[in-house]
Amino acid sequence: MICYENNPLTNGKDFHKKCYDDLLIKERDYNTKLSDIRNKINNIERDQRKLFTRIKAYFGNVGQFKIEKEKNGLKQTAVTLNEDLLNINNQLKSLYDYWPERPPDWEERRKQFINQKPFCEECL
Repeated sequence: MICYENNPLTNGKDFHKKCYDDLLIKERDYNTKLSDIRNKINNIERDQRKLFTRIKAYFGNVGQFKIEKEKNGLKQTAVTLNEDLLNINNQLKSLYDYWPERPPDWEERRKQFINQKPFCEECL
């Protein structure tokens, strides 16, 4: 992909608006997918608790095995999505480290800094 718009960072490198927007879209999509998967897992677990006795009565342990297999598959997908999302977040953070103005994650960084150092140097 060719990007034409270069935006300077404080480390002398450039970022492309299109590439940055693509990362943000990916981050949003991954968060949505993870939320959907977590909801599916919660629904499966809720239904599993409700219907466990009926399933066991009709299907024995086979029904239980199918439910566990589906739930474990969803959990593995969630782990993979979490890893990919962490990679995206790391890419965004490394970009924000050299953002020319206050980065989009400024409030998060500010809160983290205040938690680490609640007093100014004069108050110590």
